Amino acid sequence: LTPDPRDVTVWSQNHVPNVSFVMKPGVVLRGRVQDDLGRPLPDARAQVNTVTDVTSWDRELGVGCDDDGRFSIGGLADDEELTLWVTHPGYADSWQRLTPDDGLIVVELKPSVVLKAVVLVAETGLPLTRYDVTITQGTITRSREVIDPQGRFALELDDDVPVTITVSAEGRRTTTVPGIRPSESQDLPVEIRLPPGS
Repeated sequence: LTPDPRDVTVWSQNHVPNVSFVMKPGVVLRGRVQDDLGRPLPDARAQVNTVTDVTSWDRELGVGCDDDGRFSIGGLADDEELTLWVTHPGYADSWQRLTPDDGLIVVELKPSVVLKAVVLVAETGLPLTRYDVTITQGTITRSREVIDPQGRFALELDDDVPVTITVSAEGRRTTTVPGIRPSESQDLPVEIRLPPGS
């Protein structure tokens, strides 16, 4: 952190001769967040994290974007390695490593994709109203219990990368459906039928 002079406090009960501080002005990271068509995203949030080792964040600084999708985060050292994390509801998060400079950083967010599915009892075609679902997309796995009178679930995902859906329920055989592309479920949800358990 490169503090302002007013942020410096020296606590000492003894007089320490010849103590001096050299302060440098902090660098301001400036950026603009837009969608994939170049339109500003005013409700986006930009956050920088500084890292000294791979196991922990040193500190986090975050701001909201203005009406033009612009943000600025000050008080950064010019040689500081940062991770810029930008989020907006309905869009996939953006992460990038950078070092601050005086240029304007443009971050383009792509719309997130919603995976939609309905789980049915295999022999009757009626909705299964309570079950556990696990979604695997690349190296990321998400699990949750679903309780829905129509047997439906929806999950927002960052990328339109094929997923594997595994569904289990009491008294039913666990069923796995691989290779489902989330965008293909937008108009017609993926239908998963669970047969009776053995």
